[in-house]
Amino acid sequence: MKFIINILKRIRREILNFLFKSKFLRIYFFYIFSNKFTEYKIFSDLNEKDIFIDFGAHLGFVSQYVHDKFNCKIYAFEANPACFKVLRERFKNNKNIKVFNYAVSNKDGHSNFYLTKRNKINENSILHAGGGSLDITKNNINRNNKITVKTKNVKKILSKFKKISILKMDIEGWEYIVLPEILKN
Repeated sequence: MKFIINILKRIRREILNFLFKSKFLRIYFFYIFSNKFTEYKIFSDLNEKDIFIDFGAHLGFVSQYVHDKFNCKIYAFEANPACFKVLRERFKNNKNIKVFNYAVSNKDGHSNFYLTKRNKINENSILHAGGGSLDITKNNINRNNKITVKTKNVKKILSKFKKISILKMDIEGWEYIVLPEILKN
């Protein structure tokens, strides 16, 4: 039985790799199956000269969409090491997309990153990887299933850019910690 499960996981991984590599299939899949295209109309004014920042990039679906559609410069930040590995592999040959394995925070250093209750496997699993957080008070996290991640001060990140066209942020409850600094800048 374990052999069959491993084969099915490998087939799933190969299908996802195929989808990631085909721009036409990515866009088709995004529009037809995700029903998210109406949510992303805000991006419609982007062009190749713009800067798009993705705080909480997860597996890079939004960054990939923005790149495919507008070909702008993208800086994607993801705290979860398993998701970061996918991002790094996904965008390794793309000079317009830079990925960083940091949790965006109000200070530099290290912090506990709590995995979700559904993420029962380990820190290297992307199964149920979304929803992990620095915020111990979130109701979907498992306080006993945590890893240590690097944190980067949002002020330092923002100071590297003269102009940011769009900043997308999905950092699972930590938005309230970094938002005051973002508003200042």
